[in-house]
Amino acid sequence: KPMKNLQIGRVKALELAEFTGADEFAIHPILQTLAISTQKELILVENDEVLSKINWENERRGVRVVSLSFRTDSSQIIAVLADGRALVVDDGEVMELEVCDIQDETTTTAEWSADEQMLALADNFNLYLADSSLVPYVERPLHVSSDNLKSTPVNVGWGSESTQFRGSAGKLKVNNF
Repeated sequence: KPMKNLQIGRVKALELAEFTGADEFAIHPILQTLAISTQKELILVENDEVLSKINWENERRGVRVVSLSFRTDSSQIIAVLADGRALVVDDGEVMELEVCDIQDETTTTAEWSADEQMLALADNFNLYLADSSLVPYVERPLHVSSDNLKSTPVNVGWGSESTQFRGSAGKLKVNNF
């Protein structure tokens, strides 16, 4: 079923030699600045012109970027890396933070909540939650072992035939069968 309330406002194509090897990008929702990630640098583009290039090759260490986003409440750009680190770029400076200890770097994913107050990271084994300052506060396994069955959801029958409301006439019909 097509989404009727989604509309593409404009499409723009940029081809510059600097973009070769780009692996992730983000667009500032208000300023329309484009951030493009490559292994060596973060490139900022506005109005089809390169504003700046920020070298982050030493901080990135060849690790894959799984999430690149602008913080709308500040001038920061945050790149979450597959090894659980985050690179925070603020006014051209790159700061490296350890968010969590990822066990499986090949399948890591990260996503911010809509209000940018929580970051969720996941690998094949665990789910990690961090606050807006990238301080982790939850680590949970994705697979429930037989030892943890106490926390497994249990069906209490709320969707069963006997718990459905049918009024007094409907109850009589069900009980007669």
